[in-house]
Amino acid sequence: MTTTVRTQCPTRPLCTCSGTAHSSGKGCALYAPFWFCGLPRPLPTGIAFCAVRLAEHHAREALEEIGPRPGPVFADHDQAYVVLPARTSAEAWPSIARFCGPGTFVTVPAPQSTATGPAGLRWLVNPRTAKARFTPELMLRTALSVLVERLDAHSAHQ
Repeated sequence: MTTTVRTQCPTRPLCTCSGTAHSSGKGCALYAPFWFCGLPRPLPTGIAFCAVRLAEHHAREALEEIGPRPGPVFADHDQAYVVLPARTSAEAWPSIARFCGPGTFVTVPAPQSTATGPAGLRWLVNPRTAKARFTPELMLRTALSVLVERLDAHSAHQ
């Protein structure tokens, strides 16, 4: 499927790729220019990336489980979005997570909006400094499973 998207970024105004590869080999315009244009932007999920939304404190715990190599993660107030590959499965995510795939839009922060900034829209793991382009689906699922088990065990002891 080919999607044409007007990016509203003056440096790269148009992309007609499938969302997973760009003819120039430099990645999809849905991924890079929006995130680096300096302004927050609503982006469709399921084309160049998917995301999983969860409470920010759960996301931070999952990132500790994942270790030093997560992909980009952004937050909007108390909700966090872990960026995943576009072909991520929507099936069977833990109850603490909501899958954002085809048909969903998420507002991505400007690159200068970091975790030290205001509590609104900001990057927790900035795409400029992330060790990976995406957090692998299996890695996030495993981290969330460990977290849910920990939460269930804590609830059982109360």
